Amino acid sequence: MAGTKIIKQLLAERHISVNELADKLNIKPQSMSNKLYRDSFSFQEMCTICDLLNADLKAITRDSQKEFLKHRNAIAMTKTKNKFPWLDNIISYHASGDPGSCPFCGSPDVQVQTLQIGRKSLNFRCSSCGKFIHIDGCVEKDK
Repeated sequence: MAGTKIIKQLLAERHISVNELADKLNIKPQSMSNKLYRDSFSFQEMCTICDLLNADLKAITRDSQKEFLKHRNAIAMTKTKNKFPWLDNIISYHASGDPGSCPFCGSPDVQVQTLQIGRKSLNFRCSSCGKFIHIDGCVEKDK
């Protein structure tokens, strides 16, 4: 099945327009329409689109029917190119209390531990891949 057909089926099921998808991808609607018309999506683009549409990509071998799954990693993989991959998690946690997804494996199973002694440091740890970061806190001045 062509990438365009899959994307259009996902858009219809999710009740999302091409323009809305383009907006989520930070591209112009005309560029998105051109990609759909030409069916010119890279594997990474398909992963990102599936991730945004809450879907998984699956490859199944024809002989053994073994499944290989590519899911929730597209956005996470691009975030790890940052020098500080946990930055989005820290900002999200500070703003809303939501630690977000792991920047390495894309898993939503990220726990935050606040160390109450001393400088109130934070530990972010992914239960799925085991990656973690320790963020030093600060001492509040007495008023």
